[in-house]
Amino acid sequence: GACLNCIAGKYVGVTGSNAASDCIDCAAGRYSGVAGSGTVSDCVDCAAGHFTTDANNDSDGDGVSTGASHCNLCPAGKHNSEGSSTCIDCTVGLYGSTSGATSSSSCTECDVGRYSDVSGSGQCTECIAGKYVGVTGSNAASDCIDCAAGRYSGVVGSGTVSDCVDCAAGTFSPVGSSTCGDCPAGFLADIGGGTAVCVPCVAGRWVNQSDAAECIDCAVGKYGDVAGSDEASDCIDCAVGKYGDVAGSDACIDCAAGKYVHVAGSDAASDCVDMFGDAEIDEFVAAVNSGATGLIGLQISTDGQA
Repeated sequence: GACLNCIAGKYVGVTGSNAASDCIDCAAGRYSGVAGSGTVSDCVDCAAGHFTTDANNDSDGDGVSTGASHCNLCPAGKHNSEGSSTCIDCTVGLYGSTSGATSSSSCTECDVGRYSDVSGSGQCTECIAGKYVGVTGSNAASDCIDCAAGRYSGVVGSGTVSDCVDCAAGTFSPVGSSTCGDCPAGFLADIGGGTAVCVPCVAGRWVNQSDAAECIDCAVGKYGDVAGSDEASDCIDCAVGKYGDVAGSDACIDCAAGKYVHVAGSDAASDCVDMFGDAEIDEFVAAVNSGATGLIGLQISTDGQA
């Protein structure tokens, strides 16, 4: 029968060969597209920016060391010189944007706002919104710096801290935020903006909307005993025997000794009246008999005198 050709990438320069193993590989960095080659001169150097491989569609840059039948372009992010069997990666922090690069000078530092954490990259990765990096050549996602708490940035690939701007009044953000959030009802962010956290309305104040710029005082005659109140109904009437003459109070004031008030929600010291007149004693006794509390513990005699 007929003799078989050595496959492309191999040759044999003598006659009478009786095995495929007699076919000799082209050396590293060289290739031959000739099937049935009888001379080493058919093995030629791969041009700079190319690598040797045994597959026409190979594009990863990691070629075969010997016996190559093809010479393909190095992909973007890699480079080499003439007669190379593999391509060399651009290092982390650098990238190569074109295929077939012939030297390391084709590797460029990642621009501000970007990083490359993988060698052989064809492009750099943008810092996510809420972060920035202001220097070139960054090689890790951790090089992207968080916007400070109370600030945010919606810019992807930011290269400057100036893209981080204050949250609006009534909103807040933790570090590295791409947006600001409303404080919930009962809580408040700094009226000036740029707030990291929401703080509760103090006892005696309330707010019932989620984006408020200030808390609202409990009215006079009322008080609030817990922080973070989110309804006006959280404000409590001053009990009988007490009054509240200042809005936003967290406690009511006892009527002075010898005075009383038998209705809830009193808003002035003048609401507390003397207990010593007959009319006042009759009113006081009626209030006690009706079950009112907070009357400063007076003792009532059986003849109606205090």
